[in-house]
Amino acid sequence: MHFLSLIILAAGFLLAGQSVASAAPLIAPIVGAVLGSGLLAKAVTAILTIGLTVAANLIPALLAKKPKNQSAASGVSADVKLGSGIYHEGAFGRVNTKGHYVYVNTSGDNNKKLDQVFVLSTGWCDALETVHINDEEQELVEIDRGTGWVKYVIHLPDDGPNPNLWLTFWDGRPDQAVNERLKSRANPSNRWTDEHVGAGICYVHLEADFSSNIDEFRSLLSGNAIKFTLRGLRLYDPRKDDTAGGSGAHRWDNPATWEWSENPFIAAYNYARGLHCNGTRYLGMEVPAYDLMTDLIIASANASDEEIEAPDGSIAPRYRMSLIANDGQEHIETIESMLAAAAGQRVERQGQFGFIAGVSQITAGTITDGDLILGEPVEFSAKRSREDLINEVHGQFTDPDNLWDGSDCTPVIGDASVKEVDGGETRPAEIDLYQVPYRNQAERLLRIAYWQNRYQASAMITVGMRAIKYEVGDWITWDSDQFGTRKYQITGHELDVTKNVIRLSLAEVHENIYLNALDDAQPTALPPTLPARNPRPTNVNNFVVQPTAIIGPNGQEWPAIALGWEVVTDETITAVISEHRIKDQPETSARTIHPRPPLDEWSGSLLDSGIAAGADYEVRVTIRTVPLRLVTWSDWESVETTGTYRVQSAQSLYDEAAGSIDVAEIKASLSEATDAAGAAQEVADTALETATDGLQAASDRADQLEHQAATGFQAANDRADELQAQANDNTLRVIASVIDQTTAQQNIEGDIALARHWTQQELVAGEMARAEMGRELTAKIGDNTAYFSEQITALATADSAQVEQITALRTDLDDNTALVGDVRTSVDGLSGELTQFTAAFSGELNNVTAQGLLDYLNGNAAQQNLDSQIAITAQ
Repeated sequence: MHFLSLIILAAGFLLAGQSVASAAPLIAPIVGAVLGSGLLAKAVTAILTIGLTVAANLIPALLAKKPKNQSAASGVSADVKLGSGIYHEGAFGRVNTKGHYVYVNTSGDNNKKLDQVFVLSTGWCDALETVHINDEEQELVEIDRGTGWVKYVIHLPDDGPNPNLWLTFWDGRPDQAVNERLKSRANPSNRWTDEHVGAGICYVHLEADFSSNIDEFRSLLSGNAIKFTLRGLRLYDPRKDDTAGGSGAHRWDNPATWEWSENPFIAAYNYARGLHCNGTRYLGMEVPAYDLMTDLIIASANASDEEIEAPDGSIAPRYRMSLIANDGQEHIETIESMLAAAAGQRVERQGQFGFIAGVSQITAGTITDGDLILGEPVEFSAKRSREDLINEVHGQFTDPDNLWDGSDCTPVIGDASVKEVDGGETRPAEIDLYQVPYRNQAERLLRIAYWQNRYQASAMITVGMRAIKYEVGDWITWDSDQFGTRKYQITGHELDVTKNVIRLSLAEVHENIYLNALDDAQPTALPPTLPARNPRPTNVNNFVVQPTAIIGPNGQEWPAIALGWEVVTDETITAVISEHRIKDQPETSARTIHPRPPLDEWSGSLLDSGIAAGADYEVRVTIRTVPLRLVTWSDWESVETTGTYRVQSAQSLYDEAAGSIDVAEIKASLSEATDAAGAAQEVADTALETATDGLQAASDRADQLEHQAATGFQAANDRADELQAQANDNTLRVIASVIDQTTAQQNIEGDIALARHWTQQELVAGEMARAEMGRELTAKIGDNTAYFSEQITALATADSAQVEQITALRTDLDDNTALVGDVRTSVDGLSGELTQFTAAFSGELNNVTAQGLLDYLNGNAAQQNLDSQIAITAQ
């Protein structure tokens, strides 16, 4: 019979026994690789410290950059799956699927009774909601039910009084019974037996009796014509488990107590712990419960369930989700798709993992500049990089009213003032939310993404151990005299136990990110009439081609092809791409990019490179857009090029070039150049003699300056003694900037010998005394240089004393460099004692650099609780 012509690649149910079947290996997840790498090590510098660092990080999902080859996550399976080797799939929330076609059977007189089985999901699902056949919804009339199954009759338009199509939904519970109907109609009888249970498999059994009209069923039951809308997996909710701090009868080890949920964080919790059937994992990660921050996940789940009012006045939960998760997909991709539906973030804290919902938070505290550790770096950026900045957000969502196809969200577009701040540049982003089946929620998420990006400041600061109370994900206020007062979210938290300090990575946040998203206010006025469904064109309109020719000087002429289309008004189309080839010669195919002109109306272009004369061509076009979207090629259009191809002859080109040469003019120019060269030589000889005389004069002047410096040195000493005596008699309160300096320098044709010594004193009686001494030596021959410098400063005040010595040594030889520097500090005062020695080393050989740092710190500073510490850095 004709139905046997259907291509059925899976002839058996393959889902037998009391444990769930697996079409792929059950691989335990490596949690560290799944949820992220923790603290990222710097690529170049290795920090060698005596102790440990403990880190935590925050990873946002909504604006996370996706790999180019990553498929879009959604709650739709648009094509029926055939064959074996299919990974387990779990339906979270409300989904639409054509299922996995696993079984077909014919029986009865003349094989006019048909049975088909479509697997909808692995796991215990809640209910079948609707069925569409050829995109028309069919009424499901319940006629029978039992434990784990419900049977419906479907009345087709031409059935008359007797129906010919029935559907039974099996929910996929772990103790699912055998389908006796399939067993009794199996042909032969061993095709469906007591061993074909399908435990943990949610499926639909479709029965047809086509004895009255065979043709009616050929199109309906081919597999791809049927869509099922399903309330997917029942999930464990820790908020409803009174043994886990919640309230209710839910138990992790008893799926019969679970309930259906659209909550993204309940879905992520179940996926992270791993979903099982009779002890066998079929989906998820198998993270132990103690490695999940359940309190944080519960708070996020509560925020998602909070009912809010949409701009159209409707009331709905804040965040819901629709997702078909595939066990062959990377776990991180599945988790991020779930969190993106709630503007969520992943948190990693010392081996534990949690999720944060996209809602405003109460700040956990305030940090001021006084809380920063002196001597530790502070990094601050007020703006994002150009690559990360956006001022337009476009996207689509899965629209159940559009037969579960994608529909455009209202875009979020920054106004002229926003783009002026961004340098006048349009920076669009495409965020498709196919895991969200609700328009209001999807558009709110686009607005959140826009405002998250517009709050741009970021920082890295180092604070004391009092900040141990802050955690990744917390909101804080940094009240800074230098950088202003802003709210930040802690995105990184690193405890350095060798220094007893905490490094915080910060990203600017504001409650307006989420408040602005609650209404439909846009950063700019939108067009008064929004386009209908799928408004953005996938190609240019009314594409035409015609032959033409390029006419040049002197009778030149070569063939070309003119391309034409309706004027392009869509600003997202940035180029037209054409492909042309000689008819029946596909190997001659070539593509040309025609960029959008800056000002003129854009209604065509020209193909004039490599076009043969008198040939039959085929041409088609498509478009390039920003942001990227689905585009299509036009049909091939035929055209015959003109048969004329004229170029200027080689002799005429030679004659023309030769006639333009003036030989007399060339000879005159050559004579002038020769005279100028002779004059230049005379000037050079004169300059050399003058330089020799000047060198001797400079040497004499140097001897004179050296004598004057020595005389000045004695005078300065005498003056210092005089002033010191006056200070001791309290006749002066301040003595400042008394300078003692000697310099000896020789400089001959770039070679240098320099010796310099200097001292400086400053005294404020009863308050401060400072003395400073330095010396410097430089020797240089050609590019080879040796350099030494030393500076010593002694400082005493009413309550402290400090001395510091800074030494630097450097040598350069043929572009190779060696550098040694050290800083020694000793401080004694009311607030404690501190001794510090820092030495830096650097060397460069053949453009390869090595660097090092030795830092020794010892003291009992009251505010820092310091012990002896050594840190070594090598690069």
